[in-house]
Amino acid sequence: MFELTPTFVLVAGSVLVAGSVAALSWRQRPEPGAASLTVLMVAAAWWSATHLGTLATETLPGTLFWARLQWFGSLVLPVAWLVFALEYTGRDKYVRPSVLVALSILPVITIVLLWTNASHGLVRETAVLIERNGHLVLSSTWGPWFFLIVGYAYLLATVGSLLFVQLAVGSSLLYRSQAAALLVGAGIPWLAHLVYLSDLTPWAGLDLMAISFSGSGVALLFALSQAKLLEALPAASRLASEFVIEGIDDGVIVADSRNQVVDLNPSAAAILGTNAVDALGKSVETVVPGWVSHDRSDSELAIKTDDTVRYFDIRASVLEDYHGRAVGRAVVLRDVTERRRHRQRLTVLHRILRHNLRNEMTIIRGHTERLENEAQNSVAAINESATRIIDLSDKAAQIERLADGRNESTPVRLDTSIIDIVQSLRCEFPETAFITHDLPAIRCGSATETVVRNLAENAALHNTNDDPTVTIEAALEGETVRITVGDNGPGIAPIEQQTLQSGSETPLQHGSGIGLWLVNWAVGILGGTVEFAENHPAGSVVTVRLPVVEPTDE
Repeated sequence: MFELTPTFVLVAGSVLVAGSVAALSWRQRPEPGAASLTVLMVAAAWWSATHLGTLATETLPGTLFWARLQWFGSLVLPVAWLVFALEYTGRDKYVRPSVLVALSILPVITIVLLWTNASHGLVRETAVLIERNGHLVLSSTWGPWFFLIVGYAYLLATVGSLLFVQLAVGSSLLYRSQAAALLVGAGIPWLAHLVYLSDLTPWAGLDLMAISFSGSGVALLFALSQAKLLEALPAASRLASEFVIEGIDDGVIVADSRNQVVDLNPSAAAILGTNAVDALGKSVETVVPGWVSHDRSDSELAIKTDDTVRYFDIRASVLEDYHGRAVGRAVVLRDVTERRRHRQRLTVLHRILRHNLRNEMTIIRGHTERLENEAQNSVAAINESATRIIDLSDKAAQIERLADGRNESTPVRLDTSIIDIVQSLRCEFPETAFITHDLPAIRCGSATETVVRNLAENAALHNTNDDPTVTIEAALEGETVRITVGDNGPGIAPIEQQTLQSGSETPLQHGSGIGLWLVNWAVGILGGTVEFAENHPAGSVVTVRLPVVEPTDE
């Protein structure tokens, strides 16, 4: 006949404590780890509750039935513990359906073997009831599969525990308290299980693990109430760190003390046209072209990406360990191309107002004073100067449109656009011959019109040849179009080319106009390139390569 014994009371207490922890953790959903901790404690409560069934049953078939049910809890426990550890420490990217299925393969096979054990004996070879402390308990001789699944369970429990050990060692006091409570809560039942398997205890056959869950529950109740378990989450800190490195647009490269790359984020890989596998172990100078490994902590670097030169602000910070020793550095690449272009626009616009317009107004004022004596020549000079001012104003307006992107709304058809530009320039420069060749029917960004017009206009305006000629050609090169504008004039002065290449103007270096600046900016906005060369026997050739937006339907 069944009697209420201290053992029965202790096991029933484990059921109540584990169930209480499960209810409290369930209320914390959807915090990371709340659901898996609930499953973990439900499995613990199930384990203890089914052990009560074995204690209350006095027949071998009945005891074996409850013992088989107990296995559901024992097989879920290690899987749930590992999943909880992964989620709580911010490694939930590994908690995927495929991983859960893989972790559950051996437990599912064990359940099948357990309920068919009578035909093969792989789990339990023999089973008898023996009397211990007023109870009939099940004493078993285990088969080979039992030791395999027990080893698997201890492996999962160890991996999950190591994650919390890492949290306890490298985190703040709050997280260390949480990790310590969790490790104590996990260690009590697994230590009890080792004692149970050893057969070195006077309570042989009694499942000490079913009793030990009360101690685990107390440790977890402390963690929930005092250590803010499921409230202050280490997962947030870890995921935030990963987001800062992996999710930002800035490129981040981590190098060791020997200046070799040990890590880089996806943005850095995209900027440098490489990947982590190829970059790891190489020097920063090799991975970052143009990088100088001296003591400069910041600089600006030009990097060619996708046939376009972009400019990056480089910041290097020393990485130190907990003892203050330099172990490496983090290099951050921030794209400042648009900021640099904006600075150039402001510089040139300032030069227009300070230099070009001032000069033109000086000419107008001087000729106005001489109108009485040299009216005809002065009026002509005033008209020319006024025309130049209007032209400067028009180009300043083009710069403004380029700056705010207003002319990038709709692609233009290249062939018809060039023909319209040529017709307009023929009226403006009737003495110049404009020749066009091979104009493909494709569409490019609308800033292409700014490029072609200013190149052709500049070639005609400064052409001092007796028979001035400007030639415009275009040809497809894969997904880009090559536009060539050549002339037979004096050529583009070296000072103009140097000014464009340096990206700024000094007080002693004023280009004769801003048409080439417009070309340079427009090409950069379109994601293309521009090259200058000498024409033969005289003049210049400017070659522009721009991406094709789309072919036309014709």
